[in-house]
Amino acid sequence: MSLENIFSLDPGSVLYTIISFIVLLVVLGKFAWKPILAALEAREQGIRDDIDLARKNRQAAEEAKVAHEAALGDARKEAQGLLAESRERARAFEVEQADQARAEAMKLREQAAAEIAREAQSARQSLKGELVELSLAAAEQVIRKGLSRADHEAIVQDALRQAEQTL
Repeated sequence: MSLENIFSLDPGSVLYTIISFIVLLVVLGKFAWKPILAALEAREQGIRDDIDLARKNRQAAEEAKVAHEAALGDARKEAQGLLAESRERARAFEVEQADQARAEAMKLREQAAAEIAREAQSARQSLKGELVELSLAAAEQVIRKGLSRADHEAIVQDALRQAEQTL
């Protein structure tokens, strides 16, 4: 074949090509076109379903995120409430312990004051007893020297008054 024949039109060849093309279209239309279109439609439907599923999953994930954040916020509030309650209990316990310590200290102070008062009273009684003995010894010595009973009583009373003033 020469190069000139390539571009020439042969009516038989054109007719043969057109008939071949029509037969090919009929065969493809009958056997291949429907399965290809069905496969394309199935693929398109699968893509739509995947997109819808992805949207639903995304929406569910966002709802779960919102629910999780709300639960986390509630948990934080509850934790803060528990912490505040614990702090309040600690303060109340501290105040209670301080009050008990003050009451105990006051009780000990009162017991000590009562003990001191008893000891002071005992010391006064002891001192009065010794003073009486000294007064009697002095009176005895004075009586030996010849004082009258009135003088003796005046001396004892004076000594008792002076002893009470010093106590």
